[in-house]
Amino acid sequence: RPGQGSCFHFSGTFGVEVAAEPASAGDFSGQHALVVMRNAAAAETMTAILRTRGFDVFKTARVDDALQDLSRTARMGSRCDLLLADADLLLADQARLLHGLPQGVSPTPVVALGVFGDSGGHAARLRTEGVNCQLIKPVADDELLDAVRLVQGTLPATFELGEITLDQSLADTLATSQDDALRVLLVEDNAVNQELAVRMLQKLG
Repeated sequence: RPGQGSCFHFSGTFGVEVAAEPASAGDFSGQHALVVMRNAAAAETMTAILRTRGFDVFKTARVDDALQDLSRTARMGSRCDLLLADADLLLADQARLLHGLPQGVSPTPVVALGVFGDSGGHAARLRTEGVNCQLIKPVADDELLDAVRLVQGTLPATFELGEITLDQSLADTLATSQDDALRVLLVEDNAVNQELAVRMLQKLG
Protein backbone atom coordinates (compact mmCIF):
# COMPACT_ATOMS: atom_id res chain seq x y z
CA ARG A 1 0.00 0.00 0.00
CA PRO A 2 1.30 3.50 -0.79
CA GLY A 3 2.89 5.00 2.31
CA GLN A 4 2.38 1.79 4.36
CA GLY A 5 4.42 -0.91 2.58
CA SER A 6 3.44 -4.57 2.21
CA CYS A 7 3.63 -7.66 4.38
CA PHE A 8 3.81 -11.14 2.85
CA HIS A 9 5.28 -14.61 3.45
CA PHE A 10 6.06 -17.79 1.51
CA SER A 11 7.47 -21.30 2.05
CA GLY A 12 10.20 -22.98 0.04
CA THR A 13 12.37 -26.09 0.04
CA PHE A 14 16.02 -25.72 -0.88
CA GLY A 15 18.71 -28.36 -1.29
CA VAL A 16 22.22 -27.92 0.08
CA GLU A 17 24.98 -28.33 -2.48
CA VAL A 18 27.90 -30.44 -1.34
CA ALA A 19 31.17 -29.06 -2.62
CA ALA A 20 32.85 -31.63 -4.83
CA GLU A 21 36.59 -32.17 -4.68
CA PRO A 22 38.30 -31.09 -7.91
CA ALA A 23 38.81 -34.08 -10.20
CA SER A 24 42.50 -33.31 -10.52
CA ALA A 25 43.18 -33.19 -6.78
CA GLY A 26 45.52 -35.92 -5.63
CA ASP A 27 46.98 -36.51 -9.11
CA PHE A 28 50.49 -36.54 -7.64
CA SER A 29 49.85 -38.13 -4.27
CA GLY A 30 53.02 -39.38 -2.61
CA GLN A 31 55.40 -37.61 -4.99
CA HIS A 32 58.24 -35.37 -3.80
CA ALA A 33 58.80 -31.91 -5.25
CA LEU A 34 61.67 -29.50 -4.72
CA VAL A 35 60.84 -25.79 -5.10
CA VAL A 36 63.84 -23.45 -5.41
CA MET A 37 62.83 -19.79 -5.72
CA ARG A 38 64.21 -16.49 -4.47
CA ASN A 39 60.87 -14.77 -3.87
CA ALA A 40 59.32 -16.18 -0.70
CA ALA A 41 55.74 -15.21 -1.57
CA ALA A 42 55.96 -16.70 -5.07
CA ALA A 43 57.55 -19.86 -3.68
CA GLU A 44 54.72 -20.21 -1.16
CA THR A 45 52.15 -19.87 -3.93
CA MET A 46 53.80 -22.57 -6.06
CA THR A 47 54.19 -24.79 -2.99
CA ALA A 48 50.50 -24.44 -2.11
CA ILE A 49 49.44 -25.44 -5.64
CA LEU A 50 51.62 -28.53 -5.58
CA ARG A 51 50.55 -29.58 -2.10
CA THR A 52 46.87 -29.39 -2.98
CA ARG A 53 47.63 -31.94 -5.73
CA GLY A 54 49.30 -34.36 -3.34
CA PHE A 55 52.99 -33.40 -3.58
CA ASP A 56 55.25 -33.49 -0.55
CA VAL A 57 57.22 -30.25 -1.04
CA PHE A 58 60.62 -29.07 0.18
CA LYS A 59 60.99 -25.31 -0.38
CA THR A 60 64.19 -23.28 -0.30
CA ALA A 61 65.89 -20.26 -1.85
CA ARG A 62 69.41 -21.75 -1.64
CA VAL A 63 71.06 -24.06 -4.14
CA ASP A 64 73.08 -25.77 -1.37
CA ASP A 65 69.89 -26.61 0.55
CA ALA A 66 68.30 -27.93 -2.63
CA LEU A 67 71.26 -30.22 -3.32
CA GLN A 68 71.11 -31.50 0.25
CA ASP A 69 67.43 -32.34 -0.22
CA LEU A 70 68.23 -34.24 -3.41
CA SER A 71 70.95 -36.20 -1.61
CA ARG A 72 68.71 -36.89 1.39
CA THR A 73 65.92 -38.14 -0.85
CA ALA A 74 68.36 -40.44 -2.67
CA ARG A 75 69.71 -41.87 0.62
CA MET A 76 66.14 -42.78 1.58
CA GLY A 77 65.94 -44.90 -1.56
CA SER A 78 63.54 -42.48 -3.21
CA ARG A 79 63.82 -39.77 -5.83
CA CYS A 80 62.72 -36.21 -6.44
CA ASP A 81 59.75 -36.33 -8.81
CA LEU A 82 59.85 -32.64 -9.71
CA LEU A 83 62.33 -29.77 -9.55
CA LEU A 84 60.61 -26.38 -9.91
CA ALA A 85 63.13 -23.56 -9.82
CA ASP A 86 63.97 -20.04 -10.92
CA ALA A 87 65.91 -20.12 -14.17
CA ASP A 88 68.83 -18.10 -12.77
CA LEU A 89 69.18 -20.48 -9.80
CA LEU A 90 69.21 -23.50 -12.12
CA LEU A 91 72.12 -21.95 -13.99
CA ALA A 92 74.03 -20.60 -10.98
CA ASP A 93 77.59 -21.91 -10.40
CA GLN A 94 77.90 -23.71 -13.74
CA ALA A 95 74.37 -25.15 -13.44
CA ARG A 96 75.34 -26.94 -10.22
CA LEU A 97 71.71 -27.61 -9.34
CA LEU A 98 71.21 -29.47 -12.62
CA HIS A 99 74.44 -31.44 -12.49
CA GLY A 100 74.80 -32.01 -8.77
CA LEU A 101 72.58 -35.07 -8.52
CA PRO A 102 74.07 -37.95 -6.51
CA GLN A 103 75.72 -40.68 -8.56
CA GLY A 104 73.28 -43.24 -9.92
CA VAL A 105 70.16 -41.16 -9.21
CA SER A 106 67.63 -40.91 -12.04
CA PRO A 107 67.37 -37.45 -13.61
CA THR A 108 64.70 -35.26 -12.04
CA PRO A 109 61.98 -33.74 -14.25
CA VAL A 110 62.64 -29.98 -14.30
CA VAL A 111 60.36 -26.99 -14.81
CA ALA A 112 62.16 -23.64 -15.02
CA LEU A 113 60.54 -20.33 -14.07
CA GLY A 114 61.64 -17.26 -16.01
CA VAL A 115 60.63 -13.64 -16.29
CA PHE A 116 59.29 -11.68 -19.24
CA GLY A 117 62.11 -10.28 -21.37
CA ASP A 118 64.76 -12.77 -20.20
CA SER A 119 67.59 -10.26 -20.59
CA GLY A 120 70.07 -12.79 -19.22
CA GLY A 121 69.44 -15.28 -22.03
CA HIS A 122 68.43 -17.97 -19.55
CA ALA A 123 65.97 -19.68 -21.90
CA ALA A 124 68.60 -20.45 -24.53
CA ARG A 125 71.14 -21.60 -21.95
CA LEU A 126 68.61 -23.86 -20.25
CA ARG A 127 67.80 -25.53 -23.57
CA THR A 128 71.47 -26.40 -23.99
CA GLU A 129 71.31 -27.98 -20.52
CA GLY A 130 68.36 -30.13 -21.57
CA VAL A 131 65.64 -28.14 -19.77
CA ASN A 132 62.85 -27.83 -22.32
CA CYS A 133 59.95 -26.73 -20.13
CA GLN A 134 60.16 -23.09 -19.14
CA LEU A 135 57.28 -20.99 -17.81
CA ILE A 136 57.06 -17.22 -17.52
CA LYS A 137 56.01 -15.82 -14.14
CA PRO A 138 53.34 -15.28 -12.94
CA VAL A 139 52.18 -18.85 -13.55
CA ALA A 140 48.53 -19.94 -13.37
CA ASP A 141 47.57 -23.14 -11.52
CA ASP A 142 46.53 -25.08 -14.61
CA GLU A 143 49.59 -23.93 -16.55
CA LEU A 144 51.89 -25.22 -13.82
CA LEU A 145 50.10 -28.57 -13.54
CA ASP A 146 50.15 -29.08 -17.31
CA ALA A 147 53.88 -28.35 -17.28
CA VAL A 148 54.41 -30.92 -14.51
CA ARG A 149 52.48 -33.55 -16.45
CA LEU A 150 54.46 -32.71 -19.57
CA VAL A 151 57.91 -33.16 -17.99
CA GLN A 152 56.74 -36.32 -16.22
CA GLY A 153 55.34 -37.74 -19.44
CA THR A 154 51.78 -37.98 -18.10
CA LEU A 155 50.10 -35.24 -20.13
CA PRO A 156 46.89 -36.72 -21.61
CA ALA A 157 47.08 -37.76 -25.24
CA THR A 158 44.08 -35.55 -25.99
CA PHE A 159 42.89 -32.19 -24.71
CA GLU A 160 39.23 -31.26 -24.43
CA LEU A 161 39.33 -28.16 -26.59
CA GLY A 162 36.36 -25.86 -26.99
CA GLU A 163 35.17 -24.34 -30.23
CA ILE A 164 37.88 -22.45 -32.10
CA THR A 165 36.92 -19.23 -33.87
CA LEU A 166 38.81 -18.69 -37.10
CA ASP A 167 39.57 -15.54 -39.00
CA GLN A 168 37.41 -15.67 -42.15
CA SER A 169 40.40 -15.66 -44.51
CA LEU A 170 41.94 -18.64 -42.70
CA ALA A 171 38.60 -20.44 -42.70
CA ASP A 172 38.33 -19.93 -46.48
CA THR A 173 41.88 -21.23 -46.98
CA LEU A 174 41.17 -24.36 -44.95
CA ALA A 175 37.90 -24.94 -46.79
CA THR A 176 39.67 -24.91 -50.17
CA SER A 177 42.56 -27.08 -48.94
CA GLN A 178 40.68 -30.08 -47.62
CA ASP A 179 42.36 -32.47 -50.05
CA ASP A 180 45.90 -31.29 -49.23
CA ALA A 181 46.74 -30.71 -45.57
CA LEU A 182 48.50 -27.42 -44.92
CA ARG A 183 52.10 -27.57 -43.73
CA VAL A 184 52.50 -25.31 -40.70
CA LEU A 185 55.75 -24.12 -39.13
CA LEU A 186 55.17 -23.57 -35.42
CA VAL A 187 57.77 -21.50 -33.56
CA GLU A 188 57.25 -21.47 -29.78
CA ASP A 189 59.89 -21.86 -27.04
CA ASN A 190 57.44 -22.91 -24.32
CA ALA A 191 56.95 -26.68 -24.35
CA VAL A 192 53.43 -26.58 -22.89
CA ASN A 193 52.34 -23.96 -25.41
CA GLN A 194 53.91 -26.02 -28.19
CA GLU A 195 51.87 -29.08 -27.24
CA LEU A 196 48.65 -27.10 -26.94
CA ALA A 197 49.19 -25.29 -30.25
CA VAL A 198 49.93 -28.54 -32.10
CA ARG A 199 46.73 -30.15 -30.83
CA MET A 200 44.67 -27.08 -31.69
CA LEU A 201 46.06 -27.16 -35.24
CA GLN A 202 45.39 -30.89 -35.50
CA LYS A 203 41.80 -30.30 -34.41
CA LEU A 204 41.47 -27.83 -37.27
CA GLY A 205 42.65 -30.52 -39.69
